[in-house]
Amino acid sequence: MRLICYLIKKKKKFHENACEGGLEYIRMRLPIEKITPEFEKYLEQRVSKIERALEIQTAEEEDLDTIKKIYNESWPSTCAPFRPLELEKFEKIFKDDKTVFLIARVDHEIAGFILIDFAGRNDEIALIAGLGIIPKYQREGLGTALGLAAWNYLKTKNVQEILCEVYEGNNTSQKFIETFGFEKVEKRKYGISDFFGGTISMK
Repeated sequence: MRLICYLIKKKKKFHENACEGGLEYIRMRLPIEKITPEFEKYLEQRVSKIERALEIQTAEEEDLDTIKKIYNESWPSTCAPFRPLELEKFEKIFKDDKTVFLIARVDHEIAGFILIDFAGRNDEIALIAGLGIIPKYQREGLGTALGLAAWNYLKTKNVQEILCEVYEGNNTSQKFIETFGFEKVEKRKYGISDFFGGTISMK
């Protein structure tokens, strides 16, 4: 009961902060030149230690309901602002030709996803717009596996820059992102409507 009360107070504090002055996110950049063959091999070795049967592929439309469930289950376990999203939101993202979902199947069950969004005149900028892992599969290396799969996918594109954004107070996610070589670029502030209004972001 104390834990539930604590989480409610914490989310209330997020809401109050967003109303008063907005919430700060850190934009991070991964220079392409830092992804050397040696670094790729290092990531591959980390992924090879996953003991479960793992398969990563591009999501199909019939996977969206499961992706929605993963998002709604995984985001509350972070300290980032959150509200549940309906299937229609994921369908809209899926139909955007500048986005792609990659999913990780563990023992034939979809256990996580990563969302990639393209920007720029020639789609030369890739934004890691969301990553979610079912709580029971967290801390098993699936995030690293999805990150490596995202890079292998992006290598086939005309990508010159990879970006992501992380809530300033989410130290765990920041440290994880930094293991891929991402560097902090700037802080961005978002208001309450960005999280609880009609323009919810999955970042």
